[in-house]
Amino acid sequence: MNVGKALSVLGNKVLLVDMDSQGNLSQCFGVHEPADQVIDSLLGSSPLPMLEVGERLFLTPSDIRMAYKESELANAIGADRRLTVKLEEARSQFDYILIDCPPSLGICTTCSLVASNHCVVPIQPEASAYHGVESLFNRIAEVRTYINPSLTVKGIVFTMVHKNQSVHKSMMTHIRDTYRNFHIYDAVVEVSTVIKQSQVAKEDLYSYAPKSPSWQQYHQLATEIMTL
Repeated sequence: MNVGKALSVLGNKVLLVDMDSQGNLSQCFGVHEPADQVIDSLLGSSPLPMLEVGERLFLTPSDIRMAYKESELANAIGADRRLTVKLEEARSQFDYILIDCPPSLGICTTCSLVASNHCVVPIQPEASAYHGVESLFNRIAEVRTYINPSLTVKGIVFTMVHKNQSVHKSMMTHIRDTYRNFHIYDAVVEVSTVIKQSQVAKEDLYSYAPKSPSWQQYHQLATEIMTL
């Protein structure tokens, strides 16, 4: 949400695609139980719905209905390329298309990787999150090998960081060393009450707290994404 907003504030036309059946991205924009959503388009002939949620900012929403139909999608012909096909017409309309993936490696994440040119990988500097990322990198490698050779890891971003915790500091150092062949963004998104408050208010940080350090962190990340 906030990366997309920052990119739009920087003058880009942005589409946000919610591929997570929890629908958190959609809910943050106040979109609940959308009549037209991603899964309906992927399983049918209709184009992806695109709701205008801000200046130069559009949303393709989802909700729990995606979870109910995920197995149907997985068994459909050409399942992993369906999002790619649906996005083809939209690519020329937008400067950036950001796909919000679920925290799993199921068909929705695979669809997203197949449809993408680049991945931005968020990592919380905790042992459990670090170990989970290895599986993601393996999946990215498989998609590159068998389906989408143009897919690259654009960068790794540290998120939900407690900068004053020695555990987080040491883990970030370890991750930088382990993944030194990947770009790691200078922008670091710290744990912040204002982020949680903005989510409750269903507002992006630019609208809710434009002078907050949290907004500046997302703005810096978006700037890095554009320039690197």
